[in-house]
Amino acid sequence: MALLALMMGAFSVAEIPLMVFAMRRLAIERRDNLKLVLGLNALFVFFAGVYAVLVLLLASSPGWGLALAALALIRLGASAWFVRPPDIDSTAAHPRP
Repeated sequence: MALLALMMGAFSVAEIPLMVFAMRRLAIERRDNLKLVLGLNALFVFFAGVYAVLVLLLASSPGWGLALAALALIRLGASAWFVRPPDIDSTAAHPRP
């Protein structure tokens, strides 16, 4: 059952750069996308809880479930650090043609 938790954790960690990149591109492309980015960010952060619940139900291991739920903090930190509105981002000073 630890294998299930490790696989879910690996998948959860692997999707962090992909989602951060996608949300960053959406935020930079148009100012109108900010509401979409905020909604995606909320889903992205809270979906780590879905992995944790699956491990709790399938493996009955609170330790592994807590570890997967803690990945939500890593997701929150990554999105807070890398996904910013265009007026705060350094690319806003040099807009694309």
